[in-house]
Amino acid sequence: MFSFNLALYSYRGFSNKTDIGYDSCSPLAFDLFTTSILCLCATNICNQNLGTCQSSVNSQLQTNTAPPVLSSMIPGLEASISCFDTAYPSYSTSYCIDLASPFIDIPKCNAYF
Repeated sequence: MFSFNLALYSYRGFSNKTDIGYDSCSPLAFDLFTTSILCLCATNICNQNLGTCQSSVNSQLQTNTAPPVLSSMIPGLEASISCFDTAYPSYSTSYCIDLASPFIDIPKCNAYF
């Protein structure tokens, strides 16, 4: 499964009132795709395709039946941490290695971070 840090991307189709929404954004310098689309929905069988997801989101937002924001499972940091990974000293972070994917240009990713 391909995973990435959503905080790096600029998805604007979401609010602080609910976790559902959809949006697209441009790739970062190291991405090998042209557009990233994210759609999060919360009704039965809403994730069949992008159209069903968008329809579900729009319906819940228009009828004020969207679920509330879920509490975070990841606690906030109390102190800063180092991004240097001693297992891979030639990289400033192992983030790019962890993303090993056909959609990521690893040398550009390392240069970005």
